[in-house]
Amino acid sequence: MKQLSMADLVAVRPCYHPRRFLPRDWTGTVLDILEVEGCPAEDRIWISLQLCPEAAVPFARFCSNYAADAADCAAYTEAAAYAAYAAGRAADAYAAGQPVCAARAAADAAYAADAADAADAAAELLEELKRLVLLCY
Repeated sequence: MKQLSMADLVAVRPCYHPRRFLPRDWTGTVLDILEVEGCPAEDRIWISLQLCPEAAVPFARFCSNYAADAADCAAYTEAAAYAAYAAGRAADAYAAGQPVCAARAAADAAYAADAADAADAAAELLEELKRLVLLCY
C-alpha cells in the first residue's frame, strides 16, 4: 500500500490542515487515516476517498444500500433517496474518468447514510471503506 506524507494530504485540499490531528512529520497509508482518533469520521472518509478514488463507486453503493436499510421510518426516506442519488453520481463520474468527482459523490452518499442511521453509521461506514481500500491495493 502506498505510503503517504503530510504533503499528499495537503495536496487534496481538505477544509482544514491535517496537522490539526496529525504530527507535522506524519507518514502512513489510507488505512492509517481511517484510524485517526479525534478526527470526525466524515472527514476521514472524505480524504480517504480523495486518495483512493477507486473505492468511491463501491463505497457509494454500500452507503446507498446502508441508508435504504436504515430507512425504516418515514423520517429517513429522504436521506436514503439522497444516498442512492449520490451513489449514482459517483458511478457516473467514475465511468466518465472523473475520479475526484466520484470520490466527492461517494462522500455525499456516506453523509446521507449517516443521516439515515446516525447511531451506528459512522463506525460501519469506516469499516466498509477500510475493506474497499484493501481491495484497491
